Amino acid sequence: MSSPRRPTPEELKRMAESYKPASSSRSLGSILMMVGLVGVCVASFAAPVLKTMESTSFFSSDRPLPAHAKMKGAFMNSTNQDLGRDPEYQKLLDKKSQKEYERAVKIANERAEKLAAEVKS
Repeated sequence: MSSPRRPTPEELKRMAESYKPASSSRSLGSILMMVGLVGVCVASFAAPVLKTMESTSFFSSDRPLPAHAKMKGAFMNSTNQDLGRDPEYQKLLDKKSQKEYERAVKIANERAEKLAAEVKS
């Protein structure tokens, strides 16, 4: 059995000149695929953050619950009707705000009287 023939230096030189390395650049299809995947990932992670930045609550709604969302059963200790928003809630907030405002005015007046008394003496 004979050993394989070794190429001559000239043949090696020609082979080296004709050798073209594999292109390291990616094809357009794979670049578009990567851009699309990155876009989907960014959108899916950004959506909850953007939704929480809205001024309205993520969970509140002015509409009543649909029929399939109403809880029914003996273990709920409630009716099967959606009660909706409490109409008195805003009135309670207004009363609380008014009381806080009156309290702040009272404290400011007391401090002003105290300072006036210190300045006179």
